[in-house]
Amino acid sequence: MLRAERLLRNPAMRTRKIIEIAHLAGFHDVSYFHRAFRRRFGQTPDDVRKLSGETG
Repeated sequence: MLRAERLLRNPAMRTRKIIEIAHLAGFHDVSYFHRAFRRRFGQTPDDVRKLSGETG
């Protein structure tokens, strides 16, 4: 789960789809990934990606 979070925050991975990030982190079911990620971090994977792209 921490690997997925780091990948989502990584600017070099911005062009990768969230399903690709999930697979790279070892998740094969993207729906389960979304649910588990939200439980762990309190945000969706998309939210984390958007927030990490903000400056300031």
